[in-house]
Amino acid sequence: MPTERDGTVIIILKEPGEPAIPTFMGTELEDMQKTIGGGHVTNTNIHNYGLLDDVICMVDEDARMKKLPFNFRLGGPLNDTIFGPAYFCAMDKKYNLISLTNIQTEAIAGWLYGREQ
Repeated sequence: MPTERDGTVIIILKEPGEPAIPTFMGTELEDMQKTIGGGHVTNTNIHNYGLLDDVICMVDEDARMKKLPFNFRLGGPLNDTIFGPAYFCAMDKKYNLISLTNIQTEAIAGWLYGREQ
C-alpha cells in the first residue's frame, strides 16, 4: 500500500480489464480528469450499492457515449455498469479529497470482487 506524499491522496484505480490497484493522485480537478482519461468527472453514489458511506467512485460521465470499454457492474435494481477508468477515494465533511484508509481499500477490493463479469 502506498504511503502519503505531499499534494496527493491514496486512491484505488480500476481500469477496464485490469485489477484494482492502490496509487497516488493529485487533488486538483486536472488530476482527477487525467486519472479517468479526460472528460467530465462525476461522482457515482456508490454507497447505494453496498459500499462504505465515506467512499466515492469517480468516473467520466460521458464514458458510455464515448464507447469506452466495460469496467465493472454496480449491481442494484437497474444493474448499473461503469465504463472506462474509475477510481475510488474518500472525502471529508468539507468535500475535500482525502486518502483511503487500509480498511477502506480492503472493503473496496472485496466489493469489486466478481463485479467485472
